[in-house]
Amino acid sequence: MTDKLRDKIRDQASRLCELQNYKTICESRIKQLSPSHPIPVLESHLRLGKEINVNESFNPANNKIPDSQNQLLKQKNDELAYALEIKERVSYFCIILLLIIIGGKYIK
Repeated sequence: MTDKLRDKIRDQASRLCELQNYKTICESRIKQLSPSHPIPVLESHLRLGKEINVNESFNPANNKIPDSQNQLLKQKNDELAYALEIKERVSYFCIILLLIIIGGKYIK
């Protein structure tokens, strides 16, 4: 029985060392990503028990979506205005061409 307890204590000590090493790695990574983040990480830092607002989490992305939509709308309006201008020019050209053709028949 003593041997089993000794083995169990060794296993737990080994696992504790692994977890402490992992904790050190995680804390180093947190400091890389957010240098001002306090260490050790506390439950309150994780927002446990609180609902995370998705809009808050992705606020920069949400700000870019309306800008992109406005940019696409402006581009579409510009293209539509250009198409209308071309249509008017083609119509004007057709009328002039038709007048030239008709006028040529009466001149001869």
